[in-house]
Amino acid sequence: MTEPDGVAGAWRERLAALPPSERAPALVELVRAEVATVLGHAQVEAVDRDFPELGLDSLMSVLLRNRLSLLAGIPLAATVAYDWPSAEQLAEHLYAELSGALADEAAAAVPPEGDPRHEPTRPDIPTVERRRETGRSLPTLYRQVCETGDVVSAMHLLVSASLAAPTFGHDEGARHAIPPLRLASGADGPALVCVPGFATNLGRPWYAGLAGPFDGERDVFELRHPGVDTGVAVARDLETLAELHAATVRRQLGDRPYVVVGHSMGGSAAHAVTARLAADGAPPAGLVLVDSYHVTPDREAEPWLLAMPARIPAAVGERFDSAVDDLTLLALGAYTRMFRGWDPQPMRVPTLLVRACEPLPDMPERWRSSWPLPHDAVDAPGSHLGVLEENARTTARAVREWIDALAPGRGRTA
Repeated sequence: MTEPDGVAGAWRERLAALPPSERAPALVELVRAEVATVLGHAQVEAVDRDFPELGLDSLMSVLLRNRLSLLAGIPLAATVAYDWPSAEQLAEHLYAELSGALADEAAAAVPPEGDPRHEPTRPDIPTVERRRETGRSLPTLYRQVCETGDVVSAMHLLVSASLAAPTFGHDEGARHAIPPLRLASGADGPALVCVPGFATNLGRPWYAGLAGPFDGERDVFELRHPGVDTGVAVARDLETLAELHAATVRRQLGDRPYVVVGHSMGGSAAHAVTARLAADGAPPAGLVLVDSYHVTPDREAEPWLLAMPARIPAAVGERFDSAVDDLTLLALGAYTRMFRGWDPQPMRVPTLLVRACEPLPDMPERWRSSWPLPHDAVDAPGSHLGVLEENARTTARAVREWIDALAPGRGRTA
């Protein structure tokens, strides 16, 4: 590593001591070294390619984010390696974020004798070290409960803890808006605006698989929920969340035609956002629900449903504890809580439900996805998860064919 482990903000002092003209090049070298370490390369020259070519997977990207955030002393989104997919681009982004702090660091005077900053940290308040030793962070607790198999209690843990999450209201939405991820580019047909569920995917966009077949054809964007992997707070209520995302869509697309897409629990969020856009007079051309379930009160405690977000800590194991922060899990609990008892309201937007053809383990007898409002339906190969991964191409084909069949004025009450 370029600095001793655990030295928070170590790069600031190091860069501030350099002439301004040397800081950016030095930061590039520091970032290259960290990328090489995460990927296990002895030589930094081995990382002089874009991250996708280097095989930087979702877990590695989050570990890199954690390391850079620590050394730079600034919060970074879990998707930062996707937003800036090379060492040079990432260093440029970091330098822009650090510029103000570096100026303050360079101008700071040495504290005078007797200044409290000279006093050592009191050894009788080992709060941070105690948490590290006992492993009692929220990600650790959630993972450990998930590993017992009691996924219902694991979700209850997050829902209860989310009551203490930092929040923002609709009047603060502009400050907390997060630019969407662009997953594909093209000028043909309506753009796709994809709304994810509320669980972390360890930095990898949820719709990366679905977007691939559309690249070169049409734009595909993925919205990001405040608090999940990025941001400093969660929306106070469902209305605030829908309003924030609707504003992001209008700002990104203007008058261009688009279709909203939501998978799993993201389908409920997609409907809420679509309803807000329709109420504002700017409805999408259509709404696509990919294997989405309307979670009624009698279903919200079903283990098979709550096992879906729990599969990630189960698969990653103890590495999950350092790859995810507390706020990401508080956000999962908060947004899940907001949709308890929620019912989608009718609106005049054509709606498609893409249903998976294969059940996941432990699903109930009536496992097929359904939606309580009028819609078109099409079956797609794969499981609930596979329709966006190994079977993403056939799912994309079904979505494309439905969108192409939409005609002006076709709208159904959905």
